[in-house]
Amino acid sequence: MITIYHNSSCTKSRIALAALTKNNEPFEIINYLEDVPSIEQLKEIIVKLHIKPHDLIRTN
Repeated sequence: MITIYHNSSCTKSRIALAALTKNNEPFEIINYLEDVPSIEQLKEIIVKLHIKPHDLIRTN
């Protein structure tokens, strides 16, 4: 199952959510502004995505 860390104020997040909905993909929504991920959860995400911590942050 796909997990989307969603911010309803973010255009990119709304586009991703719409794409998942349109394609009938099963997914879980986590509103990360209300349900803030712990450091351990962030570490798990970084490992699963094979990225650097900095890559989680939007820079523009």
